Amino acid sequence: MKKVLLSAFVVMVSITTLFSQNIMDSLIVYYPFNGNANDWGGNGFDGTVSGATLTTDKDGNPNNAYYFDGVNDYIDLPLNSALNPDFPFTFSAWIKTYDYSSTGFRIFGSNWREDHYYSGFMVLVSDLGELAMWVGNDEYIGSSSRRGKKSTTILNDSVWYHIVCIFNAMDDFTMYINCEEDLNNTYLGTANSYVSNSSYHPSLGRFDIGDLNEAYGWGVIDEVAIWNRALSPSEIGILCTSTLEVISGTKENTLKILNIFPNPTSDYTTVNFSNPSNDHHQIIISTIDGQLIQKYTDITGSKFSIDCNGFAKGMYFLNILNMATGENAIKKFIVN
Repeated sequence: MKKVLLSAFVVMVSITTLFSQNIMDSLIVYYPFNGNANDWGGNGFDGTVSGATLTTDKDGNPNNAYYFDGVNDYIDLPLNSALNPDFPFTFSAWIKTYDYSSTGFRIFGSNWREDHYYSGFMVLVSDLGELAMWVGNDEYIGSSSRRGKKSTTILNDSVWYHIVCIFNAMDDFTMYINCEEDLNNTYLGTANSYVSNSSYHPSLGRFDIGDLNEAYGWGVIDEVAIWNRALSPSEIGILCTSTLEVISGTKENTLKILNIFPNPTSDYTTVNFSNPSNDHHQIIISTIDGQLIQKYTDITGSKFSIDCNGFAKGMYFLNILNMATGENAIKKFIVN
C-alpha cells in the first residue's frame, strides 16, 4: 500500500506535491491511535480514554486502533469550539463494527450530553447497518431537532470501512464509503439550523440518542480526522487507499541533533543524538515531494545508522521525533 507523509510542521522546500500542501490545510485534529489517543494534527487536542482498549488496526499492526465494548467505552475530546466547526467541514475515520443490529455503533458526537438534546454533529452506524451523519439544532431529541442522511450502502459486521462525511450546509451532506460516494440517499429530519453547544465536549464511541443504554457501540475506530473544510474527491481517494504517516511534536524543531554523518553519503549515514537517553525516537525518511521512503520506531541510544543502499540519488528529509518529550527536528541529507 502506498504511503503518504503528512507533516504537522512547515518544511521549507522548493518542491512539494499539491497533496502534501493541501491535506494539512484546515486540519483540526488527527488521531492515528498509534499506542495512545494523542492528537497528531498539531493542535494538542489529546483524547482521554475511558475503557476503550488498544487493538490491531486494519493493516494488522498491534496497538494501533481502539476497541469499544459497546457498554461503557469511550474517548473524550477536549472542550474546545474548534472541534465543533462551522460549515463546511469533513469527518473521516476507519471503522469496524461488531453486531450493529443490537444498538448500532456510535462513532462520534461533537456534543456529549445526557439530557436527550441533539446539538453539534454526529456520525454513526444505525442498527440496520446504514452509515448516518446528522447535525442537531440544540432541541429535544426528535425528527424536528436533527437533519441528516443515511447511506443506501449497508455495512457488514467485522469488516473494515473507510468513511468520509462532508457537511457543507443544512441541505448539502455527502458521504463516501471506501472511496465511493454513496448516492441516492435522502435527507432525514426537519431541523433547519446547526447549533453546537459550548457546554458539552466531543466523544468518540458514544452519544445520546434518547436512551443512554444505547448510547455506545461495539466495534473498532481508527485514524480519525476532522477538517474545517470540504475535502475534494481526489483527497478522499488518497485517504482511503494510502497509509498516512504523520510526524508531529508539541515542541516543534527543538530536538537537538549533533550531526548526520557522512552527508552526502553513498551507502550509510548515521544520526548522532545530542541528548542520548532511554527516550524512544521515531525517524521518518521522505523525499522532497513528500513520499515516504522508510520509517523507524523505538530507536534508543546515542546514534542510529541508516542503510541508504538502494536509495535513488537526490535529497531526502529526516523527520525525527522524541516520542517521550514531543521534541522534533527536520534534517536534510543527500545520497550521491
